[in-house]
Amino acid sequence: NVQEAITLLDKALKAEPQGDHILYSLAASHARVGDEAKALDALRRAILIQSVHRSHARNDLDFASLRNHEVFQQLTGFGLDVAEE
Repeated sequence: NVQEAITLLDKALKAEPQGDHILYSLAASHARVGDEAKALDALRRAILIQSVHRSHARNDLDFASLRNHEVFQQLTGFGLDVAEE
């Protein structure tokens, strides 16, 4: 249940506000339910803490609905040559 996961992740984030893994999971969960704004915000925050999430998100099927979104492409470099990183 993705909605239940979002509730639990929100609670976890309150306990660990800089939890990049929590933010990434929250972003993926929001993307799965179609909440683009929350997904992109959480992903942006996760990437700011740990840049490795940029490449993770590019390959994560949970973000498939965002692949054509300009902000997602900017955050992840999706569609760019990986050597440009």
